[in-house]
Amino acid sequence: MMKSIIEYIDYRKFLKDYYQERKTLEGFSWRDFALLAGFSSPVYMKQVCEGKYNLSVRAVNRIAKAMEFNSVEQAYFNLITKLATVKKEESRQRIFEEIRNILREYGAASLNASSIKYFDSWKYSVVREVASSLENPTPLKIARLINPSISADEVEDALDFLLSNGLLVKNNHGNYAQTKKVLSMIEGFAQPFVSKQVQQDMNSFAMDAMNNLPFEERCITGLTMGITRKNYLRLLTEINNFKRRISSIILDEKDCAEYVYRMNLHLFPLTKKLK
Repeated sequence: MMKSIIEYIDYRKFLKDYYQERKTLEGFSWRDFALLAGFSSPVYMKQVCEGKYNLSVRAVNRIAKAMEFNSVEQAYFNLITKLATVKKEESRQRIFEEIRNILREYGAASLNASSIKYFDSWKYSVVREVASSLENPTPLKIARLINPSISADEVEDALDFLLSNGLLVKNNHGNYAQTKKVLSMIEGFAQPFVSKQVQQDMNSFAMDAMNNLPFEERCITGLTMGITRKNYLRLLTEINNFKRRISSIILDEKDCAEYVYRMNLHLFPLTKKLK
């Protein structure tokens, strides 16, 4: 059975999955899909799914009605279609906050809505890694190992959050374990919800590492290049594949962690369009 729209952040992926499921079950065609939503062009929905067209407000309402969304699902669908076209970071953050509000009320099967809070602060991910790597950890013991420094109270709050949302479990001996070594569901669904403040904090920590750590303990490098839009999209694919390979290395690791590291990947323009 197909997942709810609330479990998607990419509306085109949702429409593709909806089409594929109905095609498999009942021989549904792109013409049928267009007719269902009230569009005259038999390939319109196919072209939307391929990214050739964005949906207008009117088109969003037509599709929502055709797919019999309830009011919450329609509001969510409207927000993620807006997200696909908005370019300004400030506007995107406003949309993300509206999506958060819906998820807090409605929830999602693939990700507990409150787990999106995981990306509100860098402390949650770091505390999660440190706590699960120690024997007999206490908030004070964890706090003393984290750099930049945080208080034992902040660690305790983070642990409470991680435990209550199933991101850590605690055994009878007082030790913590990760429920999933790599948070694939959270990374896949909620990565866009990483707050701008977290990104800024991590960039600041990278600068501190460059200035204060010996070369052999940190790697900060880059590449300046001239590219086309086509190659930009290819590079995004390569970055995502690279992240998956990194995740597989971590999953294959049998020994306990010795450090908690952060890896940032940056790809951004340094000019306006040249031609």
